[in-house]
Amino acid sequence: MIFNKNGKIATDLPESAKLKNSASSYGFSLIETILVINGQIQQYDYHCRRLWHGMQVLLMAPPDFTESSLAEEILKTVNANNISAVARVRVKVFCDGEFNFFFGGGAVRFTITCMELTENEHTYFEEGWLACMADGLKKATGILSGLKTGSALLYSMAAQIAFRNSCHAAFITNDAGNIVESAVTNVFWVKDSEIFTPPLSEGCVAGTMRQFILDNRKDILEKPLTMDALLDADEVFLTNAIVRIKWIGNFAGRSYTNDASRALYHSLFS
Repeated sequence: MIFNKNGKIATDLPESAKLKNSASSYGFSLIETILVINGQIQQYDYHCRRLWHGMQVLLMAPPDFTESSLAEEILKTVNANNISAVARVRVKVFCDGEFNFFFGGGAVRFTITCMELTENEHTYFEEGWLACMADGLKKATGILSGLKTGSALLYSMAAQIAFRNSCHAAFITNDAGNIVESAVTNVFWVKDSEIFTPPLSEGCVAGTMRQFILDNRKDILEKPLTMDALLDADEVFLTNAIVRIKWIGNFAGRSYTNDASRALYHSLFS
């Protein structure tokens, strides 16, 4: 195959360009980002539950790997990278073979990558994060909105907006104008000692840490998060499988406290 790369004609097609599967061509894949601490996979059952559900929603063929065999491969990858303390693991599941919109993909395959993290990545910070709005970005609701897929342009843009505004997170809204999440985290807020988070029907990703928290704190309520509610909140905090819980110190000139998020973190992870 002859191809053009940055204005130069060549025949030595790189391996990345040779991949004609659904993941590389269209982002048709599922992603699980998993925390491994001292050889222990954190909240693994939550990741498997979301991953297997996602494969069903995307009409993928039943995989030839199991939850236990995938766990073995995850730890094998961590050990091969000589990471003994804390690792961030990324599992990508996709359909093998050349993808066609009308005829679908082939067998379900996976790749696993990992990187070493410092000990404080997943610990509680006493210094709050800064947040802004990802203006112009809207997330649609539907059967795909709760999945964590390889089609991540929306989140890449939100991350870019946060970076350009010297913030840690940029909030994304749905078509109704309600806040649903940030680039890589779910959102919770506290008002008068009650904790809330948007329901999945609002369009947020079905975060594994979000669900872990809901399963362990039955008193948390689910309801839409409006801009007025965000600005009126006593506390705002963000969650995902890697950072666990990080609190927002300032948004739009509004400062927040962190008593509830600190107590929640230590009740779950200390």
